[in-house]
Amino acid sequence: MSDTFQRPNLILDTITDGVLVVDLKGIVLYANAAAERLLERKNIIGQSLAIPVTSENIEPQDINLIRPGGFAWAEMRSAPFTWDDAPAYVIALHDITDRKQAEIALQQSESLFQTLARLAPVGIFKTDAAGHYQYVNQRWQDISGLHSGQVVGDDWQQAIFDDDQRRVSAEGC
Repeated sequence: MSDTFQRPNLILDTITDGVLVVDLKGIVLYANAAAERLLERKNIIGQSLAIPVTSENIEPQDINLIRPGGFAWAEMRSAPFTWDDAPAYVIALHDITDRKQAEIALQQSESLFQTLARLAPVGIFKTDAAGHYQYVNQRWQDISGLHSGQVVGDDWQQAIFDDDQRRVSAEGC
């Protein structure tokens, strides 16, 4: 292998993002070591990986990867170019599995909170550090007689009994 080809190959094999070159049929013409690790496949040159590539798609896209070890996600960027005098695509794959799993966990947590807050037999409210309303559940609205639109900012304090309002104000809530 010539030194001219070895230098870029060495560079591509030391980066942590996967780099692939595929022909117009999706057959892999080149894959760096990171691509093989991300895809959990060895010796993928000559294989079709069914990676969705079009010349119209210039924005990065999140794709789901089906791997022998399970599902993963990658941000994919691709661009048309010429490889060995034939049209092809260069594809960069950045592993976003941890980010996607965190997003899913956050969505599940938010959904659980919304369900619990909706079904709770008690009033629930949330304020920021300055004491401004951020959230009240339906039960809180039923108890206070105020709807969520009436409790913007400090207005939620009108739901507190007069004796308690002085204490709340004194404590800086």
